[in-house]
Amino acid sequence: MPNPRTGLRRRPIVLGAVATTITAPLAYGQATQPARPKKVTFLGAGPKLPRNSPFWVSWFGAMEKLGWIEGKNFTFDFRVADGDFTKLDAIAAELVSSGTDLILTNTDTEVLAARRVTQTVPIVVCIGLDPVGNGYAKSLAHPGGTVTGMVWSQSVDIVQKSAQYLKELMPGLARCGGIQDSGARGAQQLYVDSFSEAARKLGFSHTVVQVSKPEDYDAAFETLAARGCQAVVEHGSAMIYIVMGKLVALARKYRMADIYIVPEAVELGGLMSSGVDLVDLFRRSAGHVDKIFKGTKPGDLAMQLPLKYDLVVNAKTAKSLNLTIPHSLRVQADRIIE
Repeated sequence: MPNPRTGLRRRPIVLGAVATTITAPLAYGQATQPARPKKVTFLGAGPKLPRNSPFWVSWFGAMEKLGWIEGKNFTFDFRVADGDFTKLDAIAAELVSSGTDLILTNTDTEVLAARRVTQTVPIVVCIGLDPVGNGYAKSLAHPGGTVTGMVWSQSVDIVQKSAQYLKELMPGLARCGGIQDSGARGAQQLYVDSFSEAARKLGFSHTVVQVSKPEDYDAAFETLAARGCQAVVEHGSAMIYIVMGKLVALARKYRMADIYIVPEAVELGGLMSSGVDLVDLFRRSAGHVDKIFKGTKPGDLAMQLPLKYDLVVNAKTAKSLNLTIPHSLRVQADRIIE
C-alpha cells in the first residue's frame, strides 16, 4: 500500500529493514575481528645488534609512543648476513617469500638487495647513504616507489669540521689517510672530496684507499702506514659495525689517530668521532613505519635529514698517543670519555 506522503510502497521498506537486520550482524562480526598484527622484518648486512643496543631501544621506544606494541599489533624479526654480503640477496628473497608487511633496513646495501627481489613490499631505511645516487629515490622530497626513511647525509660543513677537529688535536699533523667503501657514490664521494679540500687548507695531505670487504682493511692500513700517515679517517661504510673493533685495533697497532662517523668506535677505544647521531635516525624512522601502516604510500613520504650531530673524544686513547685534548676541543665536544 503506498505511503500517502511519499508515494512509496511499504513492502520494499519492510524488506529493506529485514535486509539490514540480516546483514548487520555480519558487518559487526567483521568489525570486531582483531586485525592481524603487522609484520616488520629487519634486513641487515652486518651482525645482529642486541635488543638492548641504543639503536633498538630508541626504535622500539618510538614505536610504542606511536601506539605500536610488539606482540600486540606488530611483530618484529631479524634477518642478517653477519658480514657475508654474498648472502644478502638470498636472505632478502627468503624474507620476502616468508611474508612481511614492511622491510626495515640499515643502509643502501640492504635496500638495493631488497629491491632486487621485491618492488611491492614497503622499505624504510634508517641510514640512507645516497638514495638518489643509488637509484631508489627520485628525490628526497618525493622519493616515489617503495622506499623512504632517513638519510645519513653529512653536511659538507660537518665533514670539514672533522678535519679541523683532527688538526686541533694534532697540530703537527702532516699526513692523514682515509678509508672509503668502494661502493660509495654520489653524496659520499662529495664528503670525501670535501674532507680532502679542508685538509689541504689546514696544511695536511689526505690519501684515500678503498675497501670492498672486511678482509681489505689489513692491507688498507699497511698501505697508509707505508705512506707515513699519522692519522686515519673512516669515511663511512655499511661494513662499519662489522669491522669496527678491527679498525680500532689496527689504528692502535699502527699508532694512528683515528676518527669515525659513529661514537661506538670511540667507546671501543677509537680516538674521536664526528658526525650524525645515528641512534636518532633509527628513532625517527619509526615515524615512517607508523605512517605506512596507517595507509600512506612510501613514495609519498619525504626522506628526512639528520637533526643531531655528535662529537665524542676518548681521553684515554689520546693519552696513549701522547696527545693532549685542547680546551677548544673540550668545549666543542658533546662527550669526553675519560
